[in-house]
Amino acid sequence: MDSTFILAGSSEEVFTNPRHPYTRRLLASIPGNELGISVEADGTHV
Repeated sequence: MDSTFILAGSSEEVFTNPRHPYTRRLLASIPGNELGISVEADGTHV
């Protein structure tokens, strides 16, 4: 199985400006969503 590199950047950048759809969905799934991240079903920003 090959590995895929998904995240790059500082922790602050990843949490405040997630660029990959998987990362946006992952952060939006945090209970309470205190980060205020909203995503469409395809993972794009709302």
